[in-house]
Amino acid sequence: MVLVLEKRDKTLVEETLRILGEQDPLACYQCNKCTSGCPIALVRQDFRPHLIVQQTRMGLKDVLIKEEAIWFCCQCLKCVARCPQKVAPYEVIFALRILAAEAGYSTKNIAKLLQAFWNKGMITAPMIIVTKDFAEATRQTLGLPAPVVDTEGLRKVLQTTKLPKIIENLMERKKVSKKDKLSK
Repeated sequence: MVLVLEKRDKTLVEETLRILGEQDPLACYQCNKCTSGCPIALVRQDFRPHLIVQQTRMGLKDVLIKEEAIWFCCQCLKCVARCPQKVAPYEVIFALRILAAEAGYSTKNIAKLLQAFWNKGMITAPMIIVTKDFAEATRQTLGLPAPVVDTEGLRKVLQTTKLPKIIENLMERKKVSKKDKLSK
């Protein structure tokens, strides 16, 4: 990857700190303990939490928010436990995900998930399950009430957040090429 430092965003660390609160990516001294303990880094050569923190420190917002790697984190929090500086690479990655979504970048699945939540008030509809005796069961056959979702009330609450604009941005830009796997 070629990094163009002229295009760095000098406010990225401040934006990240605004979202994170106490975690400070500037405290990272690149010991690599987060990456060496990361289960995703073991199977994905393009996911290196310590490098994501370093690129955040360098202000490479345009690179990071378009990078598919920020969506690979499985949120196991091993990086948080291993970091001697309490940087919490997971939280830096989480902040980058928020900034990416606000800018209209995400994976196709995130865009679909947010749209489903907006439209139906839930991420997935209730499903038919199979019991240990291989019988099909629904909420009704299990004696559970049907889900009641006040989508209009939910939307009124969500209107007070950035979610409607994020969904709009993601849905406008969700065309994904084979070269660029992120929605833009």
